[in-house]
Amino acid sequence: PADVAQAVDLVKRVRDGGVSVIAIEHVMAAIMAISDRIVVINSGRMIAEGSPDEIAHDNGWIDDAALRARAKKFGKNDYGRYLDGLLD
Repeated sequence: PADVAQAVDLVKRVRDGGVSVIAIEHVMAAIMAISDRIVVINSGRMIAEGSPDEIAHDNGWIDDAALRARAKKFGKNDYGRYLDGLLD
């Protein structure tokens, strides 16, 4: 949506100005677009950490049942492949 695109543009400008940004977000496309480093947290615990590319290609963290259900919502059995498309 346009709101997400505007927020991503704003965060990129702030980040590119030399300011560190910590964001909590569920829109993975936005996080992939603005992040150098991502921490995936589920039910209060860290289940993955890495660059957007590492997160997109490491399917180990998807073993959590709640995340797997969310991945199926996107029509993909492999959430990493879905995220991979966001990196292009």
